[in-house]
Amino acid sequence: MKTKTTRTHLWVKVTAFYLMLPIYLSILLGMFKLFGQSGEYKTFFGILPTVVVIAVLLSAIFLIRSGKLAIPLIVVAVFLFSAMMIGEIGGFKLDRGGKTQWTIEGDFKIPGIDVYCNDVHLGQTPLIITEDEFLAKVKLWDTPPSQQRTTLREDDHNDDTRFGWAQYMWIPSDFIEYTKRWPDEEMQRPLWGGIQKDAEIFEFCKKTPYWWRFEKNGCVGLSSFKSLLSWGGSGGPFGAKLSTGSTVKFPSLDKHFEVFIADLKRNNWQPDQAWMKHFAAYKDMLFGKLYQYAQKHPQAKPALDAVVRQEMNIPKGELSDGQRRQILDDVLRRCEEKSEFRIPSFESEASLLACRDKPEMIGEYYKKSMGRSRGGRISSSGSYIRYGNPGPAIRLPVMRWVVNQYQPPQLYNQLVYSVGNNAGMSRWFGLTDLKLVLNYPRDESKKILRYYLKTKQNQKAGPFGRAHDNEDIIRWLKDIHNSALEPEIRRFVQDNPGRHGHELEQFVNSRVKHFPKESELPSWILHYTQLRNDEKARLIAKLKTDSINHHLSYLSSVNPRCRDKALEAFYHSPNRYGDEFIIDSYHHYTGSVVQRRSLPSNFIWALAATDTPKIRAFISEVWDKGGDERKKLLEGLRSHSWHHPHMNWLVAKIEQLTQKDERIIGLCLLPHIGTDDAKALLEKWANDPASGVVKEAKWRLEYFDKKQKERQGGVFTQDTIDGLLSGKIKPDDLLVPATAYIWDGEKYIPEKK
Repeated sequence: MKTKTTRTHLWVKVTAFYLMLPIYLSILLGMFKLFGQSGEYKTFFGILPTVVVIAVLLSAIFLIRSGKLAIPLIVVAVFLFSAMMIGEIGGFKLDRGGKTQWTIEGDFKIPGIDVYCNDVHLGQTPLIITEDEFLAKVKLWDTPPSQQRTTLREDDHNDDTRFGWAQYMWIPSDFIEYTKRWPDEEMQRPLWGGIQKDAEIFEFCKKTPYWWRFEKNGCVGLSSFKSLLSWGGSGGPFGAKLSTGSTVKFPSLDKHFEVFIADLKRNNWQPDQAWMKHFAAYKDMLFGKLYQYAQKHPQAKPALDAVVRQEMNIPKGELSDGQRRQILDDVLRRCEEKSEFRIPSFESEASLLACRDKPEMIGEYYKKSMGRSRGGRISSSGSYIRYGNPGPAIRLPVMRWVVNQYQPPQLYNQLVYSVGNNAGMSRWFGLTDLKLVLNYPRDESKKILRYYLKTKQNQKAGPFGRAHDNEDIIRWLKDIHNSALEPEIRRFVQDNPGRHGHELEQFVNSRVKHFPKESELPSWILHYTQLRNDEKARLIAKLKTDSINHHLSYLSSVNPRCRDKALEAFYHSPNRYGDEFIIDSYHHYTGSVVQRRSLPSNFIWALAATDTPKIRAFISEVWDKGGDERKKLLEGLRSHSWHHPHMNWLVAKIEQLTQKDERIIGLCLLPHIGTDDAKALLEKWANDPASGVVKEAKWRLEYFDKKQKERQGGVFTQDTIDGLLSGKIKPDDLLVPATAYIWDGEKYIPEKK
């Protein structure tokens, strides 16, 4: 019996050794290639994994020969990790010849951006190109190109970092050089980190022979000098992949969309044939803007529905069951071809259109998609989400999106069944289905949530500790917006905050977005979240409940920075519920304790942006007091840039001013108000010598007209709208002419006109 057992152990040892032999040989082959690079591979972090591999190989052979078979199985994992380290750190050095691939990922919201390098068109984003292909197409440039459009502040010559802040038409980036020198830390990211001085940027421009630019539908894209410097890679003897994220902004897009919407309003929100044709030509650029606009302006939703029907070939009027199935099949087919599903997109809107009021069809298609692979990639930017899955596997994210929007009751039991066991809750797809279950307004959801949280807390902590596990749960809980479950969810979050504040901040942001009118939410944020006080103030200021005034006043008494954060939030997103806090801030800034000589910017902007009866009564009260208080308020409103036509009621009060110095300040407010009444008062005083401010009124009248043209872009004439829709005027023609910057051999300078 002993002899038989010994022979069995020997057989197992020999088998294990020969099974691992290919791993040994491949690692040794990699090391031979590595040290055969004539000294190119110099870094300590490249040699260290190789030494580890050699040591582990020798020890593994010894352990196998000694009969300790459990340990070698662990050692195998170490082998693989070491091999990965060699590939990860030395991958660019191993057999690089022409096999390196680069990926250019364009703007997250706009697909298919045209990529040019040295004015050679390479393709559209997401662009994948090999080193051989790139070198065959692109020739070196000796000097940096002229920048026909930038966002440089031409009048600010005292700032020696302004070139680092700006965006440009041409972006320098030498992938060839980065790949050769990687991973030498000093050469990996030449402009990485904070904003460099202009001299450093100019020196970098001199050395770069490759210049990139981006276009979409003939519209110029601008990007920063650092946009093509954020890169990383993985590889090995078969090449490497360089991943580059590029943030591209199209300066004409906002003005283009304004004119586009102006035509829609002109036609009483009914899109005509010219409007639809123009949209089809610029659909990738305009769809996201139109979708966001329609969420805030319901009048535009019929136009959004029309463009979706046009793109997806959906007939007008009511749809038959057969047509609905055809639409959903087309959506799934398009997503399979692209291997991605974006929200929002034509596909996401068409899927909702097809499945509206059809819960049985939703359940049928969802059950069919459940048999597909459940892996994949998810990325997001603001309210934009992208799912990436190859082939048929993309069907499941599409149907999950539809289920989450309509929550068909027939599917609830099926979803519960798929996640009703502990094993299901521990896998990614089980947790994703669990989100769908918990968003259903059902009493059973409470028990399921409690069971899940209890199960997670009873599990053994992961390798990074319990706090790290809690962060994962909080990140997952933020997508559940079921008011019946909120007490349970918030109790868990306040008792298990995690190590860092990022996940907690995201969670609270989601609560602010989905429960803005809940009266108890400000108190919960204040007392039970472990965020910085200024972050609490910023989030509370977004809520739509009267109780925010009390909580913001308390936070501001604890930390003065909280007042600035709250006022900044009111400026960016006016909130009528915060009017009492704004008024309290005035008394704070003018009281005996603070006694500021001038009112701060955030206060003035928040005051001008907020239009409530209390705010009007407060301004009138200070105005009618006259003296220093009125001058301070007038001076504050005059010295800051704002535009709010709802302040038109102030025109009558400005007209009643009698002192010349106050009239001059009042004149400055009229262009900010920007209404016909404001312009009429300027014209009256400019033509009336008795006003005492003729000269000042004429100058302000010119400034008024200038600001009006800037706000309208000088393009809202009927001829311009018709020209844009017909194609005679291009979107970039709507932009104000910009100063070009040319290279003088040492630096970029403004081109003389």
